[in-house]
Amino acid sequence: MLIGKSLRHGNEVFMEAAILPQDLSCDEESIALLGKDKKKMRLKFKKVKGVYQTDALCCDGYTFTFYVWHQPPPDNYIKQGYSPLHACVMFMFDQLQSPHHNVYIYNLCMSALFCKRAQNSKKKVNTHGVCNGE
Repeated sequence: MLIGKSLRHGNEVFMEAAILPQDLSCDEESIALLGKDKKKMRLKFKKVKGVYQTDALCCDGYTFTFYVWHQPPPDNYIKQGYSPLHACVMFMFDQLQSPHHNVYIYNLCMSALFCKRAQNSKKKVNTHGVCNGE
């Protein structure tokens, strides 16, 4: 599928083009889609009605990497007991070029276990955001 290939290519280019600061944010992003695709979402509150909804790691308006919602979550994290959403976020953390980033997370239900696993991962990511007591 052409759209999928162009998104993958964009993701690869974004990661190669950036030298990231220590502080990043993780939030939802919408990628506008004017063409036809059965995987696009309709969001009533957006001007453009057809979008791909993603989770993304960003800084100062620059998107470093993203994970499109209609993709299945990474199997290796699902097998470790992560929720699908947390598996996608951990996959994005793996894309970071260096360890010890601070990631401020919005609109994501985090748990203490997720925060601990992110800190103990190979990229040693410090997470900040609203956390429930799990």
